[in-house]
Amino acid sequence: MNTNDFSHMTLCQEIAERIAVLAPSDGVHDSSIPSLRFRRVSQPIRPELSFAYSSWYLIVQGSKKVTLNGEHYRYSPLHYLVNPIHLPVIAEIDEASPERPYLSLQLEFSMEMIQDMLGEPPPIPKGRLHSALFASPVTSDILDASLRLVRLAQRSEDTRFLSSLAIREILYHVIHSEQGPWIARFAQPSSLPNRMAQIADRIKRQYNHSLNVKQLAEEAHLSPAALHKHFKAITGLSPIQYQKTLRLQTARHLMFFSKLEAAEAAFQVGYESASQFSREYARMFGLPPRAETQRRLEETND
Repeated sequence: MNTNDFSHMTLCQEIAERIAVLAPSDGVHDSSIPSLRFRRVSQPIRPELSFAYSSWYLIVQGSKKVTLNGEHYRYSPLHYLVNPIHLPVIAEIDEASPERPYLSLQLEFSMEMIQDMLGEPPPIPKGRLHSALFASPVTSDILDASLRLVRLAQRSEDTRFLSSLAIREILYHVIHSEQGPWIARFAQPSSLPNRMAQIADRIKRQYNHSLNVKQLAEEAHLSPAALHKHFKAITGLSPIQYQKTLRLQTARHLMFFSKLEAAEAAFQVGYESASQFSREYARMFGLPPRAETQRRLEETND
């Protein structure tokens, strides 16, 4: 381990100790800073489909592997992960235990926040269109700002005035990183990544409505075929697949956490046919909704 890595791990350890207090039990914990959340996990979690929100993620203890469109991103306390748009990913926590739980923080941000900090647009990166997922080595500057942000989360009376400074500092260093020009492209109006981000946001907001791909293509100033190609390059899915994944993930959440029956959850997310919902649910998650609900109940009671 070189000197920089040792310094980084020391900073990560202090952040981890503070997160352990702010997240005393397994799960996702909100903080006094609205855009900041903490997560604690005490045992490995097998690969499963989930959605990564428009956020910056930092792990300070444990490690995680994320897969998007066949590409694998493994990150640990020496790396951070950024996704400018809402993305369907396969996520696996592969290092976690009761003695050394997985601890991480998630900072949600908007394209407007990135636009506000850009100034002169960076040069357009060369190469193929990049997927909207970026893993980068952590720096001392980012860890210093992260530590200040976590300290502020422990002093709620100061967050209103000071948290925005630490958040802007983190995002400043992110967009001035090696992959910063690619991330900035998602915030530049009318750029191809920005148009795909707008389409993803539109589908996310109206996921339970019928999807008109031709209309979406017109909004993006593309043909339907070009929209399909570019949207899939960034998200790993076609617009229709993206909507279907959103619907099924939301229905799953409604069944597990809001205790809705499968038929009611299907109706709420936009399905008109319960049998179609059951087939597509089983295809995505491996079991029909009723069977998976029963399995989770049994695992909880074990």
